[in-house]
Amino acid sequence: MNQVNNPPHCPKCKEDVEEGRAFCPYCGEPLTVYADASDFKGPNAAKKEKVARLDIKPPAIYEMMALLISWTLFSPVGSLVHLFTHRTVTNSSGTNYLNASFGALQVIFYAAFLIPVSLAILFLAYSAWTQKRWAWNACLLFLTVPLFSSLLGYWPASGFWRLAWILFILHAGYFWLLARTREWYACV
Repeated sequence: MNQVNNPPHCPKCKEDVEEGRAFCPYCGEPLTVYADASDFKGPNAAKKEKVARLDIKPPAIYEMMALLISWTLFSPVGSLVHLFTHRTVTNSSGTNYLNASFGALQVIFYAAFLIPVSLAILFLAYSAWTQKRWAWNACLLFLTVPLFSSLLGYWPASGFWRLAWILFILHAGYFWLLARTREWYACV
């Protein structure tokens, strides 16, 4: 009769717990003999802890998603804006018939190149988000291409933006190479 009025207490934290619980909801202490013999404290405890850690995406994943998606959105748009706003070079008589003749084709060539590249980068972003093992290597390769193009002076052109871009890529690369991120992709 005393048990009906007073719920059972946890032996460790002394909190009231529901009747029939195997573990204390406050501190995780086993409340039954069977719970005490379970894998939570047995040889599989390290595996369970690792699985719980892998349920949480590392911060590098979010940074890589921002990089991949912004590259996909801003690179084609920036190239097309540059294409339409770029002043054509004229010859000595002030005409440039070749550019006038093939200027429309340039847009088609840009679109034919940029659309598949953008789709491939979006596929890489999806694969990285869904924890495909090969995506870790592909994202690492994706980081090296803009880094070397920036170091060699191809993009971006100005000094400040180039330095900012290089620092951002190095920051993303550092977090991408951390053991936590490699562990999440099973590349350890």
